[in-house]
Amino acid sequence: MSLTNPHALLLASAPAELHLPILTRLTAEVRDDLLDDGAAPGLVAYALAHGTAEDRAVLAENPAVSPDDLAALAATPDEPQLAAGLFGNPSAPREAMLRVLPFVPDADVLPGGFARNDAMRLDMVRRASVAVESEDPKILSAVLRMVDSEFLPLCPAVVLRGCLGLLWTVGREPAWRALRDVRDLVRGDLSAPVRDALADPFAPASLGRALAYESSLPVLLERLRRCRSVDEAVAQLHAPRDPVDWEFVLDVQRREPLPDFVRAALARQIGCPEVLPPLGSAGALTSTAGPALAVRKGGPDGLDRLADDSAAARVGRDYTAGRLDVRTLLREGDPVAVALSLLEARAYDDEPDIGLDRGVVLAVAELTRPALGGSADAWVVALNLLGDFAGTLPELVRTASAVAA
Repeated sequence: MSLTNPHALLLASAPAELHLPILTRLTAEVRDDLLDDGAAPGLVAYALAHGTAEDRAVLAENPAVSPDDLAALAATPDEPQLAAGLFGNPSAPREAMLRVLPFVPDADVLPGGFARNDAMRLDMVRRASVAVESEDPKILSAVLRMVDSEFLPLCPAVVLRGCLGLLWTVGREPAWRALRDVRDLVRGDLSAPVRDALADPFAPASLGRALAYESSLPVLLERLRRCRSVDEAVAQLHAPRDPVDWEFVLDVQRREPLPDFVRAALARQIGCPEVLPPLGSAGALTSTAGPALAVRKGGPDGLDRLADDSAAARVGRDYTAGRLDVRTLLREGDPVAVALSLLEARAYDDEPDIGLDRGVVLAVAELTRPALGGSADAWVVALNLLGDFAGTLPELVRTASAVAA
């Protein structure tokens, strides 16, 4: 059960054109809560236009920020903290990581070598898959030292690009040892172009042909089908590749549907069409700070840490037990911060008809927009009051409207 940031959910229900004006006028505490969360709308636009370097760095390392927004943050790559945070962000798309790569300190490119833990290993594969585009022969050599019998079949394009990079930057003789070691890993489950190229990794022409083959979208999609997890598919999508032709991907999906985990990995790429991701692949708006902290940090068990007779505990128990539906929770759940934090979590996990955040936001908007409408003042009051407000969502809306008027 993933519990949402109530500030993010309430802000998302406001008209899109008001997001930036609202963000510039919130209290520092509320704005920091939204920045820590990362998924609220308008945050990146605010950080780029009005925020500090620290604000941008916080968002750059937050996995809840969308791929397109991370690409927008990468437009300011000369901020070292932002560059390092974005490069280490598991949600960062390849294009954004390439943009900041020249500004990432060497120690943050491939920190700690090649881990054997599966999750950490795939994260290092993801980093290495982008780092191999570096013009620094030290980084290229470090990438090739990571290559073993598991890495090569997973991302052959990375190895081919590393061999070419060393030949381009230092020449045949200085690159001899690294390329000789790669040649010893060639085995039968590699494609013919890769086997031929790595049999003589000192020949740029054959390396280039093999790289063009492995980087092509049809070959990549077939390789993605053989992945065992979303993380493995995401790591492969960071390897050197052609730009994604989404029309081609959609055509493949219509003819021979891609596995859900592949579609979920593609959903983390820039420009992915909304019709492609599987239902529920977009993560819920999560947070580990803010008003309903006891509930939001602890998940269902967090309710146990609240007093048994508290309003928050009663709301949590009734909703998670199914005694309150979504719309009743919105109308009657108090305090409102706890009600909102529970709402989206259950909608994602248990109610696929509402499963995407757009449906949840719409449900909240039905109770907020008629009264708060296009008044930035009223939305600002509602958001600033939300954390400590003891009443329900309709009561919060009426109070904010009256104060703003």
